Amino acid sequence: MQTDSSNQLIRHIIVSSGAVSTLAGLAGTSGSSNGIGTNARFRDPLGIALDAAGTFAVVVSTVCIEMTSE
Repeated sequence: MQTDSSNQLIRHIIVSSGAVSTLAGLAGTSGSSNGIGTNARFRDPLGIALDAAGTFAVVVSTVCIEMTSE
């Protein structure tokens, strides 16, 4: 997974094939709303961490947002 800060997105990138998909956020739309998929909003996502259970955390400015795969 990768943050796309300029587009306010969380992306999944498969390096071997070059496939890119958007996991969360709506391109070009910043905000701070909880939501699933395109209903989630981020303001300049800076980093991301993923654990073995599929839970990931997104760092937005100085705030950490926990997200789950459920």
